[in-house]
Amino acid sequence: MCCEAGNAVLAFLSAVCLQRELDEVGEYDLLEAYDHRALDRLAEAARRIEAELVSLIEENGGRIRRYGSFEEFAAHRGC
Repeated sequence: MCCEAGNAVLAFLSAVCLQRELDEVGEYDLLEAYDHRALDRLAEAARRIEAELVSLIEENGGRIRRYGSFEEFAAHRGC
């Protein structure tokens, strides 16, 4: 969402936080795709990594619960 909004600072901070989590699961270098002039590269890299991780989880028998919105997720979690 930060990339789509053109917010380069928040996109970078979000990518740093996500990268810390990705460091725990494999060889993913999301920050390599960061360029404040071309945030679409970062967004595409994040989507690609997400697709790879979802495939890996599902191929190994995992199930992922999906929500249509944050509000739906919050309602399910009792937030």
